[in-house]
Formats: sequence, C-alpha cells, structure tokens
Amino acid sequence: MFSGKPRVEDRTKVMIRASMRDSGPKRDACVLDLSTRGLLATTAKPPKYGEFVELSVNGKTLVGHVKWSGERRFGITFQDRISVMSVINGTNEPVKLKAARLARAGNRGSVEVYTDSRQLGQMLQFGVLVLCAICAAFIISNMIDAAFGSLTILGD
Repeated sequence: MFSGKPRVEDRTKVMIRASMRDSGPKRDACVLDLSTRGLLATTAKPPKYGEFVELSVNGKTLVGHVKWSGERRFGITFQDRISVMSVINGTNEPVKLKAARLARAGNRGSVEVYTDSRQLGQMLQFGVLVLCAICAAFIISNMIDAAFGSLTILGD
C-alpha cells in the first residue's frame, strides 16, 4: 500500500462514522485519518481503484477519487482542498478551503485570492509570453524600418 514516497502533509487521526456512496449501494464507512487533500477510510466492501466516492461525514459531503483499495480499507484524494476542522467539528464553515479563502478576502484586494501556486505560475507564464511577443514585435519593426530605410536612400 505505501509507495515509499513521503506524505505531502500530515494526517489527522480520527474515527468518524460516515455514509458512503459509490457505484454500489449506499453503505456505512469509518474515516480513520484525514488531511486537506484526502482521507483513509474502512468499510466491509471498499470501492474499487479509480472510482469516485461520495462520503457524508458530520453533515459534510466529501467527494473524492479512490487512489488505492485494499481488503477493508481505501484511500481517496479530493478534487479541492478541504478544511479538516470543519469536517471533524461539523460546523457551518465551508468545507472547501478555496471557497473559505475567497470569502475571507472580501474587499481587501485580489492578492490573497491568487495564493494558489499553480494559478500564480500560469499567470506569470502568460506575462512572460506577452512580454516576449512585445519584444519580438519591436525587433521586427526595427528590422523592417532598417530595410526600407536603406531602399529610400537608394531611390534618391
């Protein structure tokens, strides 16, 4: 089960009853550990590798993709990062961290909204491409000006 790679982040050990729905009938499960990116759960008949699973935990709905499945245990990863404390406590706080961050940002500016490193990287990459296009246009313009400038001198 363990691939030898270090975990991206620590897991919070829990033991929370859950209701699970996958391609089979709805059934009981138990969440054993939880992080913002995924969870480990146990059930009598675990879902198959690659399936999408919906878990209802403390009134929160968690949707994930089964990354591994064993005899009674399975691990899923979430599409969006979640608030572990919101799931454990069952509070009214949003489960998705990104949605919570956007709500907290309010009118304080858009800098806090772009804290996702992938999105920031894509924005920087786009900026560099635009800068390269402007530089290329400037160089081509100078080359054309130089070429036609020499033709006008010959024509005189």
